[in-house]
Amino acid sequence: MSYQPCDSERELLPSTELKEEWKLANAPKNDKFQYTHFVHKINSFDTAPNKLLASDSHLRPDRYALEQGDLSKAGFEKSSDGETFISADDLRINLWNLEISNQTFNIVDVKPVNMEDLTDQEQKKTKLDRGKLKVVE
Repeated sequence: MSYQPCDSERELLPSTELKEEWKLANAPKNDKFQYTHFVHKINSFDTAPNKLLASDSHLRPDRYALEQGDLSKAGFEKSSDGETFISADDLRINLWNLEISNQTFNIVDVKPVNMEDLTDQEQKKTKLDRGKLKVVE
């Protein structure tokens, strides 16, 4: 931001130059969100203040993975409590235990025995609404 001195009539004073009062800094390297250097400093694990609150979003693994650009890991971390995680598709909702990788627990399963019996019309009848499963006949 620049200015040039004026007189009481708001006329530019002779022989004065434009003075720079404030200048926008260049964006930090690898900046994806147009944040300033200050924001990068307080949001970094390496340069953040020493006493972060335990509830601070800097300590959330899903937010950290998102900041690193790993969307699949961020999605996994978002649906995990550290011991279990939830996955879903159009026909099932599964609960997984991280220590038992070869077994899943079905919370909801509306998948037919023979997938060829499932038509587009039947798929439209099943939907999630505000966290509740509605199956319409």
